[in-house]
Amino acid sequence: MLLLFTAACSFDGVGVTPGGDGDGDGDGDGDGDGDGDAGAEIDAPVPSSGTRVFVDNAGYNGTRDTFLSAMFPDVAQGTAAFIKWEQDVPEAGLLRFDDVFGFGAGQVPPNATIVDASLTLNVFDESSATGDGSIYEVAIAWDETVTHETFGGDAGAQADERHPEVIDTLPTNTLGVQVFDVTTSLARWSSGERVNHGWLLESGNGNDELCHSREAATEVDRPTLTVSFTFP
Repeated sequence: MLLLFTAACSFDGVGVTPGGDGDGDGDGDGDGDGDGDAGAEIDAPVPSSGTRVFVDNAGYNGTRDTFLSAMFPDVAQGTAAFIKWEQDVPEAGLLRFDDVFGFGAGQVPPNATIVDASLTLNVFDESSATGDGSIYEVAIAWDETVTHETFGGDAGAQADERHPEVIDTLPTNTLGVQVFDVTTSLARWSSGERVNHGWLLESGNGNDELCHSREAATEVDRPTLTVSFTFP
């Protein structure tokens, strides 16, 4: 994992032994179905401020992504090199970063104040139609084996399987690197107000859009989460 600290990064001399990701949704194995242990023993320094960057590479393997496709309702897309969203078919993208919260190296301490959090996606296939898409927080557990038929109680992404607030807008007709403000999500997950089930990417028009997934050959193309925080 790439580990960055702000220039003003300092330590309060208190530390904790990692005891799970602290977001309440995992047991550290990245499948989102465990009982993450937010409690831990004090034994190592914890930074009072810092920035963490999460992207799949040699040091981090916690990104989970896929998409639900009514065109291939029984096919899991978790190993695809792209995430896709479209209104007509329909198709919806799913993206989550596991092991964000905890007291291990490169993690964000639980209950930290989230100063800023951004999600970076590299869109390589744009929609030519009008109507922006939306990013929502997912309200149910899922993993990369999920399909259009098996996500939630009914086929496809239903309104009761995501939280109602739009976290940010997915602009149409826009190629290349795009950065989205997800500070609100990270603040909720850090405080324990909600469980980190990641985000749902929904289209606002009839054409499909695609971004690179964690399986992209080049690291710079993969989804990236950047989180700045203060603690306690």
